[in-house]
Amino acid sequence: MEKEYVKRVKVCFNKAALTYDYSTSLQSKVAKKICSFIGDIENNDLVLDVGCGTGYVGQQLGVDDQLYQVDISHEMCCTASRKVKAISTINCDMQFLPFAPDSFDIVVLSMSLHWAVDLLGALRSVCRVQKKSGRGIFISIPVTGTLEELCICNKLLGRNRRFEYYDVSHITHAITSLGCKVEHIECEKLEIHHRTFFDMLSSLVKMGSSAHKYGTDCKVSIMDVCRVYNRLFSREDSVVSSWNIAYLVIKK
Repeated sequence: MEKEYVKRVKVCFNKAALTYDYSTSLQSKVAKKICSFIGDIENNDLVLDVGCGTGYVGQQLGVDDQLYQVDISHEMCCTASRKVKAISTINCDMQFLPFAPDSFDIVVLSMSLHWAVDLLGALRSVCRVQKKSGRGIFISIPVTGTLEELCICNKLLGRNRRFEYYDVSHITHAITSLGCKVEHIECEKLEIHHRTFFDMLSSLVKMGSSAHKYGTDCKVSIMDVCRVYNRLFSREDSVVSSWNIAYLVIKK
C-alpha cells in the first residue's frame, strides 16, 4: 500500500508540474509567510527546502548559493531547478533524505509534509539532517478544517468521501516524540475563491491533490455534490474553499 501511494504521488505531481504555477496562489502565499519566520539568513547558513515543488521557497529566500532543494517528483525538480539556481535539486522521497546527519542550519517544509506516507518517518528524516545548533525546522501544513465545505457536502449526501488532514495535536505529538521542541505554532484560515465548483476541483487536481485516494459512494454523483456546494458555499460570483494552515517552528 505504501509503495502504491508513493507511486501515485509521484505520478500526480509529475502531471501537475506544468500547470502548478497557474493554480497555486495558495502555495505562494503560504511560502511567503513560513519564510517570514526564518528572518535573516547568515552567509554560512545551509538551507534545505523539502518538497520544493516548483521553487516557491527558494524564490522567496533568494539564497540560491546556500540552498538545496528536494522533491519526490522528477518534473517538479526540473521546473524548480530552472527557476532557482540552487546548489543542487534532488529527486528523492523526504523519508529518505540523501544527506549526512546535522547537515543543515535551516530546513523548510512548505505545504509538503502532509503528502508523506509516514508522518513520523518523514519528521525523523528531517530532524536527522537538521543541525542541533541550527536555526530550526520551519513547517507549513494544511490541517483539520481544510476543505471543510466538501466534507459538509459529502456528509449531507451520505457520500463516503473524506478529505483527511492531520490534527495539529497529532503533528505536535509526533514532533515531541522525536525529542524535538515546538517553539512556535499558529494557525491561519484562508478562504480561496473559485469561479465555479469545477474550477475548484480542477485547481485541486493541478495542485496534485488527486494523489489522495478516498473511498467513494458511486450512488451519489459529483453533480449532486456540485449542486449542494453551490447552494451552500456560493459568494456572489464565486464559490469558496477553506484552508486551515498550521505554521510550526521546531528546534532539536
